[in-house]
Amino acid sequence: MPAISLRTGVRVRLKGQSSHLPGFLVVACRGDRVWVRQPSWPIQVQVCVNVTQIAIPAPVSPWWPGVASHPGPSCGGITPYVCVDDSR
Repeated sequence: MPAISLRTGVRVRLKGQSSHLPGFLVVACRGDRVWVRQPSWPIQVQVCVNVTQIAIPAPVSPWWPGVASHPGPSCGGITPYVCVDDSR
C-alpha cells in the first residue's frame, strides 16, 4: 500500500478535490491533524483536516512509466500516513 510523509511545505491534494484547484501546502502536522492552505491564501488562513482526508497518489509502475501499479496488499489497518512534526 502506498504511503505519504506529511511535513511542512509538502504539496498535497484532498480526497474529492476538484482537479482544477491547485494542491494545498502543509503548514503543520500534529498527530492525526494536518493544517493546510492554498498558496494564494493569506498566510494566516488555514484549514485543519484529518490525515485520512489527504489523497495518496497511485504508485507509478517502474516498468511502465505513467501507468499506475497494483496497490499491493492491505496494510492491516495501519494508517499509511506519517506526520513529521518539524516544530522542534
